[in-house]
Amino acid sequence: MQVDDDGAGLTVLNRPALQVRVTVGGRPIDLVNCHLKSKLLSFPGGRFSPRDEGERARFGVYALNRRAAESAAVRERATQLLDGQGQQRAVVVLGDLNDEAAAASTQLLLGPPGSEIGTGGFDRPDTGDGQRCGISRRACRRSSATPGSFAANAN
Repeated sequence: MQVDDDGAGLTVLNRPALQVRVTVGGRPIDLVNCHLKSKLLSFPGGRFSPRDEGERARFGVYALNRRAAESAAVRERATQLLDGQGQQRAVVVLGDLNDEAAAASTQLLLGPPGSEIGTGGFDRPDTGDGQRCGISRRACRRSSATPGSFAANAN
């Protein structure tokens, strides 16, 4: 995915994601903390303003591409952790996503739609459950943590 005018692509997360496994009530929960690319535009030469509106638009797309690629890499890690067993395994993706819940880059993290927290399908099992992320805040109050990290490849 192109992230600048030189045609450079994204191969690693700009800010590495952190993964930790905590145990709550004897149940392991994987937490993946990420800080995705902000909407702040970075212009060549360290400039804070564009030369023209065409450059501003291009670099806006590059920032969006970077955030989407980072989001996809984090989602891939969550999918690996769930291993198709979302009913038995708990994975939470959290952090600074630098966008709103309805944004495409945020939607990439959610997995199959239809049973998000607060919707009618939340407590109903279906075929997408093995790929969903989520847990209540209440479950995270007391835990024992085993830290770890991963190097996500955003390709």
